[in-house]
Amino acid sequence: MREVVATIEEDGSIGIETRENPQVHGVALERGNTINTRVRCAYMDVGLWGRRQYNFGVLYGDRFEGYAAVCNYVPGSGFRQITALPGEAEAGTTRSMRVVRNFLNACRGEVIEGGRFLDINTDGKLYLYIGDLHFPVVTRRSPDWVDHEESDRELPEVPCRVDNDYMESIAASLTQAAQDPILATTFGPLSPTAGIDRLRMDFITRWYESYFENDIFTESYESWAAVRLKQFLERVMAWEGADGNVPVHMVQLGDMYDFWVGLRRRFEGSSGANVTLSSDRCGMNEICVQGETCAQGITVRQAVQDWLDRTNQVSLIEHNGQGMCLAAWLQDDSAFSVSQKTWLYGNHDNYLKVLYRDLGLPQRLMRLVENRVFMEHGHQGDEYNRDGATGGHDITQGAAFVWNLRWVTGLWFAEAMNRETVLRRAVEVLRDPERNLRAYVMGHTHTPYLAYVTIGREQALDQPGE
Repeated sequence: MREVVATIEEDGSIGIETRENPQVHGVALERGNTINTRVRCAYMDVGLWGRRQYNFGVLYGDRFEGYAAVCNYVPGSGFRQITALPGEAEAGTTRSMRVVRNFLNACRGEVIEGGRFLDINTDGKLYLYIGDLHFPVVTRRSPDWVDHEESDRELPEVPCRVDNDYMESIAASLTQAAQDPILATTFGPLSPTAGIDRLRMDFITRWYESYFENDIFTESYESWAAVRLKQFLERVMAWEGADGNVPVHMVQLGDMYDFWVGLRRRFEGSSGANVTLSSDRCGMNEICVQGETCAQGITVRQAVQDWLDRTNQVSLIEHNGQGMCLAAWLQDDSAFSVSQKTWLYGNHDNYLKVLYRDLGLPQRLMRLVENRVFMEHGHQGDEYNRDGATGGHDITQGAAFVWNLRWVTGLWFAEAMNRETVLRRAVEVLRDPERNLRAYVMGHTHTPYLAYVTIGREQALDQPGE
């Protein structure tokens, strides 16, 4: 497993160096006037559940040592029982390794990266981390969808008051459709009514095509990602309920819902790390995709409620011959029941920080800090997606709906949001002497990653054991 060495420069900047296959006790650190050669912190990025990768993280510590792993759920016949975890053969089997190995074998988890960390004690429970899910607002075209050429066609439903690059001019385009010569050339001779319908249908077609490309579940209706998440968590419940196993504390690290892709931004930018909801309502000049005007407008809460209801209606999986809402199942303590569940919010569901109570959802926290483990979504160290930033929302729309810009924004985002960016955030958190932390856990990047983190200034030792 890799090691991240963070050097704090005199000007306060943080230098990051990554080393592969480090020795377990090979770095001496200077903090103030003391040298610490024993403790390393853990950095864990849990990854993504979706797009045919089913990532999760586990952390368990017993007394003075613990074991952390980022993993992948393996359904079907492809799973192979784990006989030894990474590092187990070299260090010998510890209690934390036995607990983690037992859990992964029962729940069909293969280790992507794993390692032993000193000075981690999780108070007798196993942390199970579920990262980004991005439950979509739609996962398929409406059953009412019919071919463009049918005269009696009905418009499919899409989320109320969709906003993206196409939507910016949709109101003006609808009123000019019959007269504009360019539109007439594109759509053929049009009456005012037919022109509006054809233009609206064309917009909806492009919206759906773009949205499906960004739908994290990719499979319509019976999403394999959703089905396998439920299967995995049912195994987790069975494991916790068996005699001799430790309690499970499930932490969902945010971006459970996706209220960004293809949807109007209804929060304001601010210099501080706050989620400030827009105060305006949509007015008479804002036209819904269905062509209706809003006589009184809707509030942000009503808009997010609409998105939430649509998500819950379409995040269905087959259960005993009936469609079951996975989002509701996860948050129902009588259905999915483990010893503890904690929900964080991310940038794509940032509204829930403010609105969770109004929407009837469990509380969404910015972070969870306990047992010297710091857990957050991970977007607070990202200048484009942190609370109070709006650039990430704009980038999301551009990458999702402007086809010829998607690869450009993808390259730009990969450069702007590289691993060093989030590692610096982790180092800033871990170096706080008052917290005295031993682990930092996040999601956000969709890429699983585990590392030892040492902070300070490397110092060569003159004598062995010094």
